Amino acid sequence: MEGFDQVDFVVIGASGWLGQATLEYLFRQLPPAQWPQVHAFASSARVLMLRDGSAVQVQALSSLPALRTSRPALVFHYAFQTKDRVGANTLEDYILLNRSIRDALAQFVDANAIAGLFVPSSGAAYAGLDETNQSDGAIYGRCKLDDERAFEAMGKQYGFPVVSPRVFNVSGPYINKHNLYALASIIASCLRNEPISVRATHPVIRSYYSVTDLIELCCRLMLAGRDQGAAFHAFDTAGTEAVEVGELAQRCQQLLAPHLVIERAPMSGTAADRYVGDANAIREFERAFEISPLGLDQQIKLTADYMNALLQSGRS
Repeated sequence: MEGFDQVDFVVIGASGWLGQATLEYLFRQLPPAQWPQVHAFASSARVLMLRDGSAVQVQALSSLPALRTSRPALVFHYAFQTKDRVGANTLEDYILLNRSIRDALAQFVDANAIAGLFVPSSGAAYAGLDETNQSDGAIYGRCKLDDERAFEAMGKQYGFPVVSPRVFNVSGPYINKHNLYALASIIASCLRNEPISVRATHPVIRSYYSVTDLIELCCRLMLAGRDQGAAFHAFDTAGTEAVEVGELAQRCQQLLAPHLVIERAPMSGTAADRYVGDANAIREFERAFEISPLGLDQQIKLTADYMNALLQSGRS
């Protein structure tokens, strides 16, 4: 990608879904001579194996403030205590854990030139706007809003672009927590030749965006904004179509295992659970950068390819 030869790369939260997908994306874009310019961080030091067999040395997050890059850094910041961790901590501890992660990045930013920052927010930020909502999702969303505001201010202070998409539903390689995500759960049933069980008794509507498309789009936004100084891009992710989870099960069945049955309890008449972003801004960005996002069927196949490889290796 044009501009990649002028920057270093810092991937924080490298062992997670977006982190691993970003490392794979960068190593495919960069010549081997530039791979040492990629600096990866996670909660603890480790060697991370990507699906092509590449070994990545990951440093502990505690060492991030000491890093000095030789060129301005494009920063991909994914480290965050996710929604499923809210109940595992007191509210105060949960907030402090996320604040400590943010502070580590702030110390790095204070000491280095920054070319751009990609820090995903979440569709849960909208629930977080309601201060009376004390659900795990809303608490998680309020912490994401805190990050949005803090990093927007940081970008303004130092004059670099910040890209903070509110992520709703994504697909693709390195998907994790297969039991928590509808798409992964359905695909897992197909791959294991088990009946596809849809538990929801009310309409559940989702829209999927490819993780690789998201990374490319945000890279282009950061690089395009380098000459413009501070800019804050907050927008929703949304795929090319919205789909009810029952139809999602049918699409996966048709593509992966047409012989399987789909089981679903009778619908209760409860209001629909719609978790779909506003597509207007992301469509404009795609047109500007001539990005054609993957359709749902392509996303299902690529996600299934990754999960099947895990299954065959015994790592799923």
